[in-house]
Amino acid sequence: MNNSSYLEDKDSQLPALRLLQQLGYTYISPEKALEMRDGLLTRFVLTDILEDQLSSINRIEYKGETLPFPPPAISRAAYDLQQQPDEGLVKTNEKIYDLLTLGKSYEQVVKGDKKSFPFNYVDWEHPENNVFHVTDEFEIKGKHKVRRVDMVLFVNGIPFVAIENKRRDKKNALDEAISQHLRNQNKEEVPGFFHFTQMLIASSVNELSYAATDTSKKFWSVWREEENIEDKVKELIAKPDDSTEWMDRLKAHYYERPQTKEKKREPTKQDVNLYSLCRPDRLLELTRNFTVFDNNTRKIARYQQYFGVKRMMNRVRQTDEDGIRKGGVIWHTQGSGKSITMVFMSKNLAVADDISSQRIILVTDRTDLDDQLKKTFRSCGKDIIQAKTGRHLAELIKDPGVENISTIINKFNAALNQRNLVNESRNIFVLIDESHRTQYGMMHAEMRKILPNACYIGFTGTPLMKKEKSTAAKFGGIIDSYTMDQAVKDKAVVPIIYEGRAAKLDTWKEKLDREFERDMEGMSADQVSDYKRRYSTLNKLLTAQLVIEEISKDITDHFLKNLKGTKYKAQLAVPDRKTAVRYYRYFKERGQINAELVISPPDTREGHDDTYDDPNDEVQVFWKQMMDRFGNKETYEDSIINLFKSDSREVELIIVVYKLLTGFDAPNNTVLYMARYLDEHNLLQAIARVNRLFEGKDVGFVIDYVGILGTLTDAINTYSALSGFEQQDLMGTVTPMKEVVESLPKLHKALWDVFKECEDTNDNEAMERFLRPDDIRDDFYEKLSNFARTLQAAFSADKLFDYIDESDIKRYKKDLKFFENLRRSVRIRYGEAIDHREYEDRVQKMLDSYVGTEGIDQIVEPIDIFSDEFFEMQDEQSKRSDASKADEIASKTKKVIEERMDEDPAMYRKFSDMIEETIQKFLHDRISEKEYLEKVKQIKQGVQQGIWDGTPNELKERPVARSFYNTIKTEMEEFFEEAYMAVEPEKREDFYTTAGIELEKIIESLTIVDWETNPDVKNNMFIAIEDYMIELFRKLDLKRDFDVIERIAETIIKSKQKHSSR
Repeated sequence: MNNSSYLEDKDSQLPALRLLQQLGYTYISPEKALEMRDGLLTRFVLTDILEDQLSSINRIEYKGETLPFPPPAISRAAYDLQQQPDEGLVKTNEKIYDLLTLGKSYEQVVKGDKKSFPFNYVDWEHPENNVFHVTDEFEIKGKHKVRRVDMVLFVNGIPFVAIENKRRDKKNALDEAISQHLRNQNKEEVPGFFHFTQMLIASSVNELSYAATDTSKKFWSVWREEENIEDKVKELIAKPDDSTEWMDRLKAHYYERPQTKEKKREPTKQDVNLYSLCRPDRLLELTRNFTVFDNNTRKIARYQQYFGVKRMMNRVRQTDEDGIRKGGVIWHTQGSGKSITMVFMSKNLAVADDISSQRIILVTDRTDLDDQLKKTFRSCGKDIIQAKTGRHLAELIKDPGVENISTIINKFNAALNQRNLVNESRNIFVLIDESHRTQYGMMHAEMRKILPNACYIGFTGTPLMKKEKSTAAKFGGIIDSYTMDQAVKDKAVVPIIYEGRAAKLDTWKEKLDREFERDMEGMSADQVSDYKRRYSTLNKLLTAQLVIEEISKDITDHFLKNLKGTKYKAQLAVPDRKTAVRYYRYFKERGQINAELVISPPDTREGHDDTYDDPNDEVQVFWKQMMDRFGNKETYEDSIINLFKSDSREVELIIVVYKLLTGFDAPNNTVLYMARYLDEHNLLQAIARVNRLFEGKDVGFVIDYVGILGTLTDAINTYSALSGFEQQDLMGTVTPMKEVVESLPKLHKALWDVFKECEDTNDNEAMERFLRPDDIRDDFYEKLSNFARTLQAAFSADKLFDYIDESDIKRYKKDLKFFENLRRSVRIRYGEAIDHREYEDRVQKMLDSYVGTEGIDQIVEPIDIFSDEFFEMQDEQSKRSDASKADEIASKTKKVIEERMDEDPAMYRKFSDMIEETIQKFLHDRISEKEYLEKVKQIKQGVQQGIWDGTPNELKERPVARSFYNTIKTEMEEFFEEAYMAVEPEKREDFYTTAGIELEKIIESLTIVDWETNPDVKNNMFIAIEDYMIELFRKLDLKRDFDVIERIAETIIKSKQKHSSR
């Protein structure tokens, strides 16, 4: 008999458990794991294992002797780990992480001498000295909820990894697994368990994602191993089982024969990824060396960060003929976590035992990254000193006692001017962020003068220019690259759509020329020549008041139609501060967009180009207003930036000159309006401001009013602004709007092609029935989403009808309305539980701005199927067919059945079969729509009452006994049909009814408080059910079948648990 409630276990969980044992994890049954927690669901650490390991890996080194820590010290250390005060999910997780990675010191009296000795929870240097365990169905309890984690991996008894498994044929399996993790971490759920976890995994056999604690869904990552490991994994999964406890588990819980000889199967994605992420040495390495905490967010390395750092670490261990360590460049495209890669590199250098007396100098261009690096070193148990000035930096470099230094680039510039500053050490590592601006020019040569033997490691988010590659090659070249194209494919960043709107400049220039003509009246020829020269450059054109107003109007129109009222924001880049202030004034005066301006203060140094002596100067006036409003420069910048990054609508558009065009990371930043000229690295960095991942954000937009890339009809590196780069290095940087619009016909056809096999696409009912199968409906949703997303981007194009006929757009609008109504209807009809909010918000904005909402059905929130309101709603929807109403009832009833299945598997499977049979009868025209509706209403009523025709009267008011009766009857009649031929049906019914009632009494007599978490009570229940069933077999004169008896006992106990939890 194939019990469907175990399909998930067999498809995903069981193979994972087998593989993990081959990787070195010892299996512990759920009952044993609970016993190791003293039967307490609120305890998450396996204390006995932890204390044994703490005794094993910790020793007191005292005057040449090695002594064990006494038992009270071991118990205290175990207690300290588990009794951390709750300071919020991530903060507490960080404190426990620090304990795990850094250890702690404990005072001990040794031979009368009181001293502090270091104490560790994990032996990071020698993974083999730790112990690794795995368990399944791990029950945990928070303040109000009890949850069950599919699998937990322990290191020294500490829960390091939580895994949720879903079977591969389950709809939206991976999303559901991730959602389960996210739900369990909520304050009202079981967050205490996640204070300990170092990695979370969601798996559905053919898909696997991983993340750190408290990572939102959008930021879960995929892992790609760089070498082919399938053969290694294949060998592991072919090995036989040899754990006694594991074989007992298979027999008792999964009803499967243990694997005692080689079993050949092909490795799945789950197998390969579990090997990559969870094999003991890799898990410890990822935890210790590739985890950081950044602004109350825990981050774990993506695969390109891990392999990039590993490759560079191998590189720096090599030396040239002069004994100088080899360096190089890591190019990881912007938005993919390049700066965090630098942090990981620093961390790995800091803890490398095979590099002695290393000194690390970190050079960045961002204060926040400088602060992050300081925090990272502290988490490694290392000190790092931040240089306060250039002179201070020079002193730090000279001082051999200072191991680690961090500095902002401008302080390094100042230090280069110090005389006699030379340090010839060969163990100095200079790590430079955004190294294209320093390492390949004069700065690198100057650094070489004061640190001639240092190892230089550069990090860049943009590709190297052709002229930079030869220079970079002299000290290592590119050691690891992760291009924009790769990042987009991995969904590490969103793609960027580029639209050139510079054609508008020609119109505005004509207006300006007419104004110039009036201004030049009465001027001499020389004056006219000088005037034209001064105002002919592009930036002068872009600073003209007329152009500012025209661009502002265009931005306002674009923003109101595409972003206003959403959670997405925009950035405007302009040529200079005076122009920026004028844009700011424009938006403030009109009040349609909440705009703010972030600029550097006016420079009043004598002789400086930006001197503003006039107190009435626009920039001076603006700056004074900001200082009056915020108090100081830091508060001014931080307040605006934080509001921009937040969900608040107080800052929707941020205006900048150069500040915040590099190193500014705001995931909700979705549109960059370019009203200034940029080129080369500066242009690529500015573009990347809108490629960050954010919930519901599919693409970023660059609207170019300058014509930097024209209309992008040619190869991107043919434009002068990017001509210094190789074409292959720029692949995937941006997608032209023209290309997006021209993809619409193909996407529109793909959407209609979903219905190629539909009998009548002019009949809404026929199309809704056609979408009954889940796979067809999923395909429809995907094709509609692709079409709607692209149509929304196309609607924002300024020259839409230059790329596509107006008649086609009208048809697309009409079809979008139709398909959106169809989607909303079938979602109700088939009881969809998928969260479509992000899609619906995006489409609603498009409907409001471009299509119109007339004729669009309103979204209906889910209503309880058993409520009167549900049928009132159906009655009001008179235009819906009976079949549509029946489908909705059937779909929602099936979902209720799935939720309640464990309460009474036999009964609910029967109801499920009845629904499926009724649907098939209707589909094959054996019953009418009206009959179909009446039949599913009857089944729904049976599900609501929990009984069907033929249920004995004695059991109608006894749901627990009734579920036992149904289980016994189903099992007995299926397995012993021939033997029952001699037993009268009425007699059989009496036996089943009596059995259900008697077993309910027996179970009740054994029930105590929290019995569900007490292995002894559950075991006594199991024995009592077995004894009763053996006696029943004797009374019926049947040969005992212990497989059937065990299955009945397991089902009855699970049913009782489910009833108790309702």
